[in-house]
Amino acid sequence: MKRILIAVMLIITGIALGVFVSANLFKQTIVQAQPAKVKKWEYCTVSRAKYSGNTKIGVYWISYFKEDGVQVVEIEETATERNGATKAIAKLGAEGWELVGTGNLDIRQGAPVDALYFKRQK
Repeated sequence: MKRILIAVMLIITGIALGVFVSANLFKQTIVQAQPAKVKKWEYCTVSRAKYSGNTKIGVYWISYFKEDGVQVVEIEETATERNGATKAIAKLGAEGWELVGTGNLDIRQGAPVDALYFKRQK
């Protein structure tokens, strides 16, 4: 009688284990079948300001690239400290932007300017 009871318990345990494994495999297949969400990014740059004609010293531009154009925010250095770039980079870091590279930026008249490129996830 004990042997029959043990055999029945083993069969029930095996069936339960099989159902559990099958359910998890089915769930895993459904999760894998769903397409991954596409990450969306936004971009901006920091560059030393360049004005055609007269040159302002101690001004940096943060250029935010939007679908409808570029929004430019000016960051000015103080008269006693040369910290405009530092202030601009710190502002972007506090807003969650990540530095991704450097290069030329050609969005104004005249020669391109050197820029730091940033991105963050939308």
